[in-house]
Amino acid sequence: MQPVFGRQPGYVVSYCPVASAHGMRVLEEGGNAVDAAVATGLALAVTYPQAGNIGGGGFMLIAPHKEPVSFLDYREVAPKNINPQDYLVDGRRGEAMVLGAKSAAVPGTIAGFAKALETHGTMSWDRIVGQIVDLAENGVIITSRQAAYLNAYRETLSRFESTRKVFGRSILPATRFLQPDLAQTFRRLAEHGPRDFYRGRLAALLLDEIRRGGGPMTLDDLVEFEAKWRVPFTCEAFGRRIWTAPFPSGGGLVVHLTLRILDGLGYASLPPRSLERYQLLIRAFRVAFWMRQTYAVDPDFLTEEQQLEIETLLECPITRSQLEEWETKLRQDKRLLENEAAYLRSQNKNTTHFSVLDSAGNAVSNTYSLNTLFGSKLVVNGAGYLLNNTLDDFGVGRGTPNWYGILDGDRNMLTGGRRPVGSMAPTIVEGDGVPELVIGGSGGPTIPTMVVQTLLGVVLDGRSVAAALAEPRVHHQHSKAELRLENAVAQSIRDTLFLDDDPRTFVSRIGIGAAIHRDQDTGQVQAALDPRFGLHGQ
Repeated sequence: MQPVFGRQPGYVVSYCPVASAHGMRVLEEGGNAVDAAVATGLALAVTYPQAGNIGGGGFMLIAPHKEPVSFLDYREVAPKNINPQDYLVDGRRGEAMVLGAKSAAVPGTIAGFAKALETHGTMSWDRIVGQIVDLAENGVIITSRQAAYLNAYRETLSRFESTRKVFGRSILPATRFLQPDLAQTFRRLAEHGPRDFYRGRLAALLLDEIRRGGGPMTLDDLVEFEAKWRVPFTCEAFGRRIWTAPFPSGGGLVVHLTLRILDGLGYASLPPRSLERYQLLIRAFRVAFWMRQTYAVDPDFLTEEQQLEIETLLECPITRSQLEEWETKLRQDKRLLENEAAYLRSQNKNTTHFSVLDSAGNAVSNTYSLNTLFGSKLVVNGAGYLLNNTLDDFGVGRGTPNWYGILDGDRNMLTGGRRPVGSMAPTIVEGDGVPELVIGGSGGPTIPTMVVQTLLGVVLDGRSVAAALAEPRVHHQHSKAELRLENAVAQSIRDTLFLDDDPRTFVSRIGIGAAIHRDQDTGQVQAALDPRFGLHGQ
C-alpha cells in the first residue's frame, strides 16, 4: 500500500481504506483526532471483522495538542464468577480458552470509545455512530484478501449457528456483504447510547448468547465494566520523549525497557544494519520480555510493594552491568516454553491498529482486538458482532503457554474481575513538544518489537516511515529460547547472528505496523501501512 504524503485536514491510517475514509470524513467535517479514531474503530467492526470489533477491547493513547498525553484502558475484564479449572483438560489449556462463549471476557470497546469521545471529542456519539449504520446496512464489497480469510475460516465459523448465519457461506470477491443485524445494533447504539450495550436490549442479546454457550458472564459483569484512564509509560530516549501503553499492556513495558536499554548502551553509535546493532537489539528484547513475564499485571491489583518494584524498574539507570545482571537472572529462570505448536501458531495476525493525526496537532494511537482471528468465532445472535476470546491472554495452570506462546507469571493468572496482560503497544513519539510519530500494529508479541524497530528507523536513522516499516526485523520473546529473523534480513547477518545457544527460525513477517510521521523540519506528513500487510492473505 502506497504511503500518503502532504498537508491536509488530517491523516488516518488503518488496515482498511473504507474505515480510514470514515475517519477522514469526520476530520473533513471538522472533527478532531479522537472523533476520527472512534469513527474508524467502529467502521472496522463492519469492514474488518477478523479483528475490528465492538465485542473486544483495547487501548487508546491520546496526545491532545499542548495538553498532557492520556491513556484509555478499555481492555476486556474476566467475569467475576469464572473458575479457572473449567478451562483445563488434563492439566493443559482446553478449547474453551479460545472458542465459544466460555472464552469471552466482558467487551470494552463501546465503553472505551464513548469515554474517549466524551472526554476529548468534539462530535456527538449519535452523529458518529449513525454513519456506521449505513455502512453495515448497505454492505461492503468483499476484497480478494477478505474473501480468502472468510473462506479459510468458514468451517470453524460454522460451528455456531449464530455465526453460521453471518459468515457460514462461501463468499466470493466483489460480493456485497450485508450485515442487517449489525446495522440494527449500531442503530440502537445511536438512538439509545452506549449504555444499551451494558444494561439494555443489546446487553440482553449478549447474555442470551453467553448462556447458550455455558459462559460465566453475567449482567453484573456488564454493568460494572468501566473504561479507565491510566498514566502512560514515558521515557526519554534518543533525544525524544516516548509515550506508550502502561499495564495491563505487557507490550508497552517491552517498548519502554527496550528503548531505554538501547539508549543507555550506545545503540545509536553502532552502524545501521550492523551485526553489533542486531545483537544488542535481540539481547534487549529478550530481557524486556522476561521483565514482562515477571512484572506485568492488571494495575488495579498491584500491592504497594509491587508498585514500588515497578517504579524502580521504570526509573533505574540502565548500564552494561545492569543488562548483564538481568541476563544472568533470566538464564536461571526455568520458565521456558515447551509447547512448540503453541509458539508456532503465534505467527497468525489477529489484532488491528489505527493511527490518527489532525490538522491541529492532536494524535491518537489505538490498538484493539478480539484476540485471535475472528475472536471466539461466536456471533451474538440478533446483534451481528463477534465476541472476543481474550481469556486466553491469562495464565491458567503451570507451564501452559497461551495462543501466542507467552508464559505468564503469577500476576497474570486467570482471576475474576481482572484485565489480562497483552501485547498491544500503541505509541506516540514527541519531538519539540508535538507528536512526531504515531505508531502501533498487530502480531501478538511481535507488536512491541515491530514498534521499536520502526521507531528507531525513523528517529535515529532518518528513514521515512514507509522505509522504516519496510526494514527487515528480528524478534525474541524469551519464553521460547528462539531467535526469529525475517527472510529479508541480510545474508551476512543471517549467517552470523546468534544469541547464546538459541536456535534460529526464519519467517516472512514479524508484526504489521500502521504509522504517521511528521517531519520536524519541514512539517511534511507521511502516513503508511506496513508492506507486510497482504502477505499470505492478510
